Amino acid sequence: MEFATIIELSGLGIVALTHLVLIVAKFQKHENKLTAIERRLDDLQDGHLKLVENSKTLHNIEGKIEIMINLYQKNIK
Repeated sequence: MEFATIIELSGLGIVALTHLVLIVAKFQKHENKLTAIERRLDDLQDGHLKLVENSKTLHNIEGKIEIMINLYQKNIK
């Protein structure tokens, strides 16, 4: 193999390796974004569960208030 051919092939290898490094860096960047999105979705799901729990609590309180109003109205009559 001629020396010039070896240098050309090694140059192509360096270019290919550089492209590979850039591709891996892009994937890592996207993976970081996906991880951040997953965390945000987890936070939103936790917030939703808390809202559902608070809604149930408010519904229970409303029921108790209705009972108290009914008892009060019966005592007034």
